[in-house]
Amino acid sequence: MTIRHLRIFVSVCRHESITLAANELYMSQPAVSLAIKELEENYGIRLFDRLMRRIRITEEGKRLLEYATHIISLFDEMERAVKNHDAAGELRIGSSLTIGACLIPDYIRQLSEQAPAITPRIVIDNSDNIVTGVLNGQLDIGLIEGTVDDPSLVVKNFMDDRIIAICGSTHPFAQRGSVSLDEFLSQPLFLREHGSGTREIFQSAVTLLGKTLVPTCESISTTAIIRAVEAGSGVSVLPERLVEGYIRSGTVKKLELSGISDAGQHPLSRSFHLIYHKNKYISPALSLFIETVQQSSPN
Repeated sequence: MTIRHLRIFVSVCRHESITLAANELYMSQPAVSLAIKELEENYGIRLFDRLMRRIRITEEGKRLLEYATHIISLFDEMERAVKNHDAAGELRIGSSLTIGACLIPDYIRQLSEQAPAITPRIVIDNSDNIVTGVLNGQLDIGLIEGTVDDPSLVVKNFMDDRIIAICGSTHPFAQRGSVSLDEFLSQPLFLREHGSGTREIFQSAVTLLGKTLVPTCESISTTAIIRAVEAGSGVSVLPERLVEGYIRSGTVKKLELSGISDAGQHPLSRSFHLIYHKNKYISPALSLFIETVQQSSPN
């Protein structure tokens, strides 16, 4: 079996289609089908179930896919390192939105100062998508909010943060400073989308107290949420690091949610984690970035 076979297999898995994979790889459909057949014969397994005009990967196929994505990733990394031996190479970094807005710029600045030959490629998305990117080999490392429980990943805490409730300076809550959770939830809620670490932590805290979360608006854009809160349209919960500048300027007010804390512990506290696949080759570039993150963090 060759790298070519694995690339074809991964493409078919990604598209769930022989036709789309053939188009992506500039190959004929029979050639793609033959490569899949050769893989199946070589390993003595069935990689896909053929259902009408669609294909679905089998459990055996999923196991092969995990190995294939990492073999391809490692091969491509070797190609870049060997062919560009005078360069430090490319580093594919995934980051959640909060970390991308608050921390990534400084990490990249420090990395560039220490190793200008490293070319960072940054992907900013919600935590769930970053985890997926690290697992399938599309990202070398991820910086995410909250926790992740996957035996395929190495997970290291590098910073702590907390989520706070906010309202606009003209909102009736602004002069009170503290409101009950029921009062807060009765207001129009502007929240991050599902898959966001911020949303999941608040959702869990509310659910544990037997409350229901019904957002008025869900958005991937923290800026849009903050603007809505500033305008007095409703309330929100966001990472403290993201809104501290707005709080200092007075356009946004921080609220304490009475009844949500327990024995002095803040249930909306969370940790930032760096993650990479346990089978990932730790290149000098990746090692330097991990060191930069850990040394630059208060923890």
